[in-house]
Amino acid sequence: MSEMALLQHQLEFVADTTTKYIGLVGGYGCGKTKALCVKAIDVASRNVGYEGALFEPTFPQVKRVLIPEMNRVLDELGIPYDYSKGDYYYDLHFAHGSTRIHLLSGENYSRLVGMNLAFFGIDEADVMRVEDIENLWTQCVARMRRGAHRRGFTTSTPEGFKFLHDFFVTNAGDDRKLIQGKTKNNVFLPDDYVSNLMSQYPAHLIQAYLEGQFVNLNNATVYVSFDRKLNDINKTIEDFPRHIIHVGQDFNFGKMATTLSIIDQGKVYFLDEMHDCRDTNDVIFRLQQKYPGRQFMVYPDASVSHHTGISDVALFEQAGMKCFYKSKNPGVQDRINSVNAMLRNGKDERKMFVNVKKCPRLVECLEKQSYVDGKPDKSSNHDHMVDAMGYMVYWHFPLSGKATLRTY
Repeated sequence: MSEMALLQHQLEFVADTTTKYIGLVGGYGCGKTKALCVKAIDVASRNVGYEGALFEPTFPQVKRVLIPEMNRVLDELGIPYDYSKGDYYYDLHFAHGSTRIHLLSGENYSRLVGMNLAFFGIDEADVMRVEDIENLWTQCVARMRRGAHRRGFTTSTPEGFKFLHDFFVTNAGDDRKLIQGKTKNNVFLPDDYVSNLMSQYPAHLIQAYLEGQFVNLNNATVYVSFDRKLNDINKTIEDFPRHIIHVGQDFNFGKMATTLSIIDQGKVYFLDEMHDCRDTNDVIFRLQQKYPGRQFMVYPDASVSHHTGISDVALFEQAGMKCFYKSKNPGVQDRINSVNAMLRNGKDERKMFVNVKKCPRLVECLEKQSYVDGKPDKSSNHDHMVDAMGYMVYWHFPLSGKATLRTY
């Protein structure tokens, strides 16, 4: 078997042969899935003649993430193996015998029924719903009853104070150990990888997604990056006479929420709002009356409804306003994180500003919307304006950075 270079936190995770339950939490790009695969191979070599199981949260992740990484690691280590495409398992062949590793999804842990495992490994455990990972972990422990080296291990980004924090920190014990890895410790990443993440992600997420720390991701205030002084701007739409006006639109009959913004040199300026329009026709009429001759691009709620017998999108487009939206809205937290990152990112840069005097309702919502039971509160009516803002921001500045930024 060939040797493989490992980062310090990967080596500590793999080399521990005494702790029954071990976890590795770390930032993006710190090699967690690779560590999981190497750990699985090492444990498999100690349980020849028995079976183990590896999990991803969903089955598409098994195919997209786990299988390619497992193949790379096995090939680099020079370990002979057979892979069953139909039944999704590896048979690893060592000099002293063979071990089978099943590949399963966390959402379908019922397939564990009837299995007798020597070990199990779970990738991105904290990405799963707490109820699902608790059930999966319990089932895996119950099935781990064969072999001479029975072990359970997991790797994940730390997604707040969830299952992994409870298991390894709150309920720490002699049978469990937690290792934390930092993104910056991966010397094999591109030179600008950390810098790019810091510029994309809001400051309050950097500790989790780069430092591998458990932090409260559900702060009481949703838009924690907003500061009414530091994110204020005294410009108006009239200061950008040749720019396209970007319209974020949330649909609520009788209380339509509309934000008006300008994109200029990679920065966004929210410079006007409308929050008392009756319906889509009223929004269109007021836009054209207030800003005659201007070009509008609209970013509507993807769950667009029909208020007049014709779709709201069709009404905008009939008025000559092009609409940008996908088949469904982005994930709520993805949209919120994108807005927070533009308001203030991990480099302490602010790339989004709001005219506080011209947009009082938007400012009120940015300051007052809070989390209730881990979700943005919708009962106080502080959601509509920020939702409208978020549709536009996420279209141009998603956290992935893969969307094309249009400069107008």
